[in-house]
Amino acid sequence: MKNFNKKEWFKKYRKENKARIDQKLKEWKEKNKEKYGEYQKKFQSERYQKNKEQFVQEQLTRTAKYRNIVYGAYGNICNCCGETNSMFLTVDHVNNDGSKDKDKNGDRYSGTSLYIRIIKANFPPEFQILCYNCNMGKARNKGVCPHKIQ
Repeated sequence: MKNFNKKEWFKKYRKENKARIDQKLKEWKEKNKEKYGEYQKKFQSERYQKNKEQFVQEQLTRTAKYRNIVYGAYGNICNCCGETNSMFLTVDHVNNDGSKDKDKNGDRYSGTSLYIRIIKANFPPEFQILCYNCNMGKARNKGVCPHKIQ
């Protein structure tokens, strides 16, 4: 009889029974929301404390990936002045309603969460790319970039 490798066996078992295992886990999480939430907070906190540099680097990489997807979909260019340096670009709410754009907890979408939301919504027209100058000019001038006034 060949050697029994528990790790390999479990990997194979998980692959063959993925749907059933995932359903059971989903049901358990639903029944034990508070317990699971506490466990997740503790686990994530410990993971972060042990691997701060890796955690931060992963987050920066993930954010850059989603940012590049969103910027690319909207043309990688400021919709007002034509700036193309991505270090100056940002996402703008076309209708100046960014303060109303909140998640189910009442928090504003920003950074990675905003990029993911835009991607999942298939790049809706209520967003555009502006450079920071145009975005701030628009914010200070009742929703109209100073370039548009001249």
